[in-house]
This record gives sequence, structure tokens and C-alpha cells, in this order.
Amino acid sequence: MQSSSKYHYENGNMSAVDVASTDELWYNLGSGGDNYSLGTGLSEKQMESYMARGNYTFNDKYLLTASIRWDGASQLAEGNKWASFPSLALGWRIDQEHFMSSLNWINGLKARFGYGITGNAAIGAYDTKGALASLYYNWGTSSSSLGYVASDPSVKYPPKMANSELSWEKTAQYNVGIDYVLFNSRLTGSVDVYTTKTTDLLMIMSIPSLTGYTSTWANIGETKGSGIDLQINTINVKSNDFTWETNITWSKDQSEISKLNNGLKEIPNNAWFVGEDIGVYYDYVYDGIWKSSEAAEAQKYGRKPGQIKVKDFNNDYTIDPNDDRRIVGNKRPDWSGGMINTLNYKNIEFSFFVYSRWGNTFRSGKETLDGRYAMRKIDYWIENTHEDAEYYSPGSNGEAADTYASSMNYQDGSFIKMRNISLGYNFTPKQLNKFGISNLKLYAQCMNPFTIYSKCDYLDTDLAGYNNNTTSTGSSTTLKGLVFGVNVEF
Repeated sequence: MQSSSKYHYENGNMSAVDVASTDELWYNLGSGGDNYSLGTGLSEKQMESYMARGNYTFNDKYLLTASIRWDGASQLAEGNKWASFPSLALGWRIDQEHFMSSLNWINGLKARFGYGITGNAAIGAYDTKGALASLYYNWGTSSSSLGYVASDPSVKYPPKMANSELSWEKTAQYNVGIDYVLFNSRLTGSVDVYTTKTTDLLMIMSIPSLTGYTSTWANIGETKGSGIDLQINTINVKSNDFTWETNITWSKDQSEISKLNNGLKEIPNNAWFVGEDIGVYYDYVYDGIWKSSEAAEAQKYGRKPGQIKVKDFNNDYTIDPNDDRRIVGNKRPDWSGGMINTLNYKNIEFSFFVYSRWGNTFRSGKETLDGRYAMRKIDYWIENTHEDAEYYSPGSNGEAADTYASSMNYQDGSFIKMRNISLGYNFTPKQLNKFGISNLKLYAQCMNPFTIYSKCDYLDTDLAGYNNNTTSTGSSTTLKGLVFGVNVEF
């Protein structure tokens, strides 16, 4: 098997000021005189793959699948564009063995083992080559010239430093699983346990700006992880007129950095620590707000009542980033799971879906409190009136945020949410025959109707997400929907 793909993107823009007539739109931009601009762009990358796969079955009990693929990604560095990824899967249909024939309550039982290597080359075109940043040079007070530099650390998104050795990220995974069908199919499901090891982890790494750059793509080291996935399907009640079915999924995944390049044990500026998850937050630890009765103690730290107090772990009366920052949360949840219940009574169908994610931390919550912008309602400090507040005193640092405002930026993202409620009615063939319709269903569906539990009261943390290079913190707006529909078959 062979496949290939190509990404091709072109863009162009033109602008002018004081054109002759807005009715001409962009068809006469030259009428704007010398005050105009032009811009074009091109981006391309390709992926090419080859794969071979073989299957073998013996006696309808023992199953084998083996495959290997070769992938080439143009965006990686020269000499590192190609990599191979083998996989192997074994299956054993235990229920077909003779010694299982007397166990009538077991209708199906299959054991599985799998091993495979997958790759990741998810970077942009030309990211290994570096880029140029535009920079205007002023000559006197009346003229300037456009020039280019390798990078400008002062801009919001400076180009990344080139990396001529960037290669594929590879993840090797072992998986053991069981599929089961029990009690005349009243109970079915699967259990999967897996371990993973990722090498040449592909990440954006911060680097000292004295190099002229602030970051680069790099293969930073290795991670290892493990997890378990459960799926349970039950028929709780089954009669002539009424059935109740439940489907449950649950998963737990954990990982940690096992090695960093160059023998390092930690890279604090990237919040990477050997033995910890790759997605942790590293910051000062919030310890409340300084009270009026603590004015003398606060002064030892150069602070005053109404400002944020953070923990001084070595008790030296100095808060510094080397000694007093700690891991304050993990972006990855401890576990996630969902449950769908479906109830049918005669022609009426009702179902609801509950989903939960537990134990993750997301970065949101700090406020500037300068009194200049509209903001959410918060519990803030007022001298001698409300000093047990969560937030510091507005204006305690002028128009700037408190020095340690970031310590308030880590929230518990745990939640339980009703994601979907559906109600439908199926017409019987007897009701439909005279209309020439074989099936007709009327239904109503409500999406995201309400949250059952959430520690955070100002964001919908169901919309928070994380992968190795991207984190989303949720949304202050929950998208809800009410749908009415008809399914018709003739």
C-alpha cells in the first residue's frame, strides 16, 4: 500500500489608503497614490507513506496481524525525514477452546496483545530551517528602511531558531486486552491495559534570548506512561414493553518524563522535570492575602496588607524563582469517563449522556484589578472590612497586577456534566403502511443542558483541553442547543 499527500497554501493581500472611490472595491487600488502595500505568501509540505501488512488465522482461534510502514515528512530536517514503524497484533478466541464448552454463561471471550510504534512529525513547514523577522531601521526623523534579522525577541511571536537535527518523535506501545460477552449478551465490554514509551519527544523549547531567539523546535528527551481503558455495556431490564441499557466508558492515563537531553534533570523555564508529567504548571504557591495584623511580617518581604502572600519554602524572607517555585498542577486529568443510559417503553425512546473529567488543572483566574475594565465578580480584600478574601486589594500595585498574581492562575478543572438528553417516538409499521413510509421517528435533543458539578464557576471546563504543545483553558460561554428532527425512510 502506498499513499502520499501534499499541503499547498498561497495567500496574497493588497491595501491602499485614500482610493478614488470605495465603490471600486479592490479594482483600482493604484488610485490611492503611494500609500499602499502588497503581500504574498507560499507554504508547502508533503508526506509519503508505504505500508505492508499480513494476516494469519489458525483454526479460527489464533489470530496474527503484522505490518510495517515507512513514512517521510518533508518538514523534518535533512537526513531525518524518513522513519519506519512496525506493529504486531495477536488474538486468542478463548471461547472457542474445548475447556470452555461447559461455561454456558460465557458467550464470548477473546484475549488480545499488541505492540506497535507510531510517529509524530506535527510541525509547520520550514520550522527546522528558522525564519527571518522584519525590522524597520529609522534614518533620522523622516525616513526608514525595511530590513531583516534572524529573530527579534521583543516581538510577540518571534521566529524560532533553526534545528538541523530535528527528527521523528516515536512512541512504542504495548497493549493487553480482553473482550467479553456474558450472560446471553446482557453484559459485554472490554478491558485494555497499556504502557508507552516516547523517544525524541517533539516540543517547543524555550532558550535564552541572548542567542537572538527565544525558542526552537527540539527532540527534548523521553517519556513513559501507562493507562487503562474500560468499556461496560449492560442490558439492565428487558421485557416486552420496556428495556433499559447502560454504556459506560472510563479511562485513566498517566505519564512522566524519564529523560531530558544533555543529561539534564530539569528545565524549569519549560516546566520539564524528570519523574514528572510533561504537562505540569510550575509557579509560586498562593498562600492567601496579607492581613492588616500581618503588616510587620509582610514588610520583611517588601509586601503590605492587601497584597498576595506566597509560600517562602526555605524561610529566608526572600521570594525567588530558584527556591520558592513548585509544581502547582497537572494539565492531564487523573481520569475521564462517560455514561449513556437508554430507556425504551413501547415506541418511546429516552436517553441521556453524562460525562466527567477529574483531577486536571487549567491556567485561568488571575486578575489585574486596576479598575479600568469590566470583569467578573470576585471576592476581593477590603481593609478592616473583609480581609479573609480570595483576591488582593484593587489598586494595591497601582494599575499593574500584583507581583505574584500568577499564583492565583491555577484552577481545578474537575466537572460532571449532562452533555445530551434525547427523547424520541418511533411510529409502528401499522401506523405508517397507509402512507407508504417504512420508518418514521420524531425526536427532540438538548445538548449541554446543565452542569451537575464544577469547582470553577466562571468557565465551562468541559471545553478545556491539552496536548503536548497546545492548552485550552475552557470558555466563559457554554454552547447549548435544542434540536427537533424527523427521520423518514420510504
